[in-house]
Amino acid sequence: MTDELILFSVLCMIYFSDCLLFVRNNTITFVLWFGKHWVHNSSGQLIRTAKGRVVLLNPFPPLGKVFCCRLMPLSISPKGVCSFNYQTLVHDEASEREAVYVLFNEIENIRADNRDLFINNERFCRLTDERMAIKLKDFMNRLHNTMEENREKIIIEFWKDQFDYDAMKKRFEQIKKKVSALRFLCNALFIYLFVIAPIIVLYFRLTNMLIPIAIGMLVLAIQIAISFFILHKKIFPDRAEERISNLIKMIMCPPVSIRACDLITANLLENYNPVAVGHLFLPPVEFKKYAERTLRNFKYPPVDYITGNCANEISIYQNQIVLRLASDYIRDVANIGEDLLYQPVPNDISVQSFCPRCLSQFTKEAGNCPDCPGLKLRTFDDMACTSNPND
Repeated sequence: MTDELILFSVLCMIYFSDCLLFVRNNTITFVLWFGKHWVHNSSGQLIRTAKGRVVLLNPFPPLGKVFCCRLMPLSISPKGVCSFNYQTLVHDEASEREAVYVLFNEIENIRADNRDLFINNERFCRLTDERMAIKLKDFMNRLHNTMEENREKIIIEFWKDQFDYDAMKKRFEQIKKKVSALRFLCNALFIYLFVIAPIIVLYFRLTNMLIPIAIGMLVLAIQIAISFFILHKKIFPDRAEERISNLIKMIMCPPVSIRACDLITANLLENYNPVAVGHLFLPPVEFKKYAERTLRNFKYPPVDYITGNCANEISIYQNQIVLRLASDYIRDVANIGEDLLYQPVPNDISVQSFCPRCLSQFTKEAGNCPDCPGLKLRTFDDMACTSNPND
């Protein structure tokens, strides 16, 4: 193997490793590949661990976009807080966990320490990042200082803001124009490194052109790094540590700067619900399928993961609030009027029941779905779909 081929292989490995994005289980991703082909969440995953999964980003020009929606790993009701959220099971395989809860009248103090949320000086749960921990700490303190009968209104407004399509689209359009210049530089560096530089090396040999190519790469990388720093500071003024660390990476390892746009877009719409984000990006047919799957997962959550009446009551309350808002959004904003929770058609005459959550079909009349813990199967003559999965 020649020196040129070895160097090019190393360059490809460095770049490809930066096209892998690790996201936690309570994060839903939307990744654009070519044209309008969006890959959302688990359909684009490569590796799964107990804490998350690795998602492959589009490695080729025009370089796709990635948007992440981060779900809360807890539930909040007017009565209290539970360290479990059925929404985190919407698109991921469920995992066993022990749920704890605290009623608001039992809370003495709430604080955030890095990614950890503390209630009464005991760690309650770990959030995706420090910003979410601070946001939830402030929200829970507000609820704690409010009379119980007034908390529901505050909670509903909190969730409604996540379904504000107009505000989300406006934010996206404003940043889209600003990111276009940065995306142009990123594409230019990709073409320079993986098209122009190899052609130059083939004609003039590596020993003659190594320094000029490296200088050109560094000049482009510095331009990208500076543009990224300025844009990131305007969009996320409170994330100085993240901004500086990425700036250093881009200058020290120029191929990393090709993915600079992803560092902007990944967190751009993180405060909005995945249903709204999916409506913004997915084609109508694909969004309809996504909306149907989401509603089924909300309406028929697994029931074998938490014990205790209070914890279950808090989790179900939040799940029903978000289900209602998602249903209203799909009907009123996305203009999908038909009932998406239809009864499936039996695959053959031997099939007698189905799971209302995952739509798997079975030859037995009764029992629980093996993939949706605690969820009872329904017979095909059972046309009624109730909100209680145990009915």
